[in-house]
Amino acid sequence: MKFKCEKGSKNYYYEFLYVNTYYNKFMNNKKLRAKNMMNHFISILLLSIVFCSLFIVNICFDSVDIFDYIFLGFFGSYILLISLTMLRYRKGCKLYLNNKTENTIIIDEEGITSSSNKYDLLIKWDNISFILVNKYSICLMPKTLPNINLSIPVEYKDKIIKGLQKYNKEELLLDNSLLY
Repeated sequence: MKFKCEKGSKNYYYEFLYVNTYYNKFMNNKKLRAKNMMNHFISILLLSIVFCSLFIVNICFDSVDIFDYIFLGFFGSYILLISLTMLRYRKGCKLYLNNKTENTIIIDEEGITSSSNKYDLLIKWDNISFILVNKYSICLMPKTLPNINLSIPVEYKDKIIKGLQKYNKEELLLDNSLLY
């Protein structure tokens, strides 16, 4: 089975980043909701800013010692690093969405192949732990890292299911889209 695969949306990209980042969590607990990685960073950033602001208010009304400056410097650095990481992910998303590479997905007796004009990526059936269906993405989860995770926009769910049925691999499919 072979079909063309269009680019996913920003939500698809950030959801796939979340699954990649928290790979071990998904391997240990398969019934997790994949979140939007950018929203995850924004939540952490806002909580850090609130905590840092409360700490600054406390410094204003209390005596200051060296530990207060160390603590404040630590949280200031943490906020800066989270902000820079968010900017890096936004830039990566723009590059991904502006890339005009066409992608073809091939499901055959060997496994699932993602083919483009730049590369061919084959994930063999015996290396796939499960195929996770989320709100915006379908992620092929390899049994061990550092193997490459392959992701497909959820719009192609029916084609993936047909390909799995054709090769008797339906047991690999784990549909978490009902968790949303």
